Amino acid sequence: HESIENAKDVEVIVGKGLQATIPTPMNMISKYGEHMIVKIGSFKFLTEEGVQGLKSQEGIKYAQEMESRGCSCIYVAINDSLVSIISVMDPIKPESRGVIAALQTMGISCVLLTGDNQRTALAVGINLVSQTFMQKFFQVIKQQSFQNSNNHSKEQWQW
Repeated sequence: HESIENAKDVEVIVGKGLQATIPTPMNMISKYGEHMIVKIGSFKFLTEEGVQGLKSQEGIKYAQEMESRGCSCIYVAINDSLVSIISVMDPIKPESRGVIAALQTMGISCVLLTGDNQRTALAVGINLVSQTFMQKFFQVIKQQSFQNSNNHSKEQWQW
């Protein structure tokens, strides 16, 4: 914890992650030098930062498994080398499914908005509604995404 208190050059990159320079703990100086640049954030952020090790089969398999369970993955790098993948999950409240069903019987449409990737969104959606519905939903998204890339028309996103 002493290293964290002495962090410098802390930079929060909104929507992506953060990076900071921290003094290296004594037992790690031989590996990392006197200071470590720590980057924490999304896969995309660390890829953009040139972090090595993000595409290891073991890491990809772990992240995909966690995302399919509804978790989000946070990647941690030291000196531009991946050292950890942390999975976190916001639990769905037990009453959510019943509330959604009640709203739908009243004629109110419900929408799942998320900043997560498709795998995580699908896992969360399946817990709230049916798997068949979520699979059909993503088929529509894929189809419209394909049409949008071919036609470059924003109207293609309306459904």
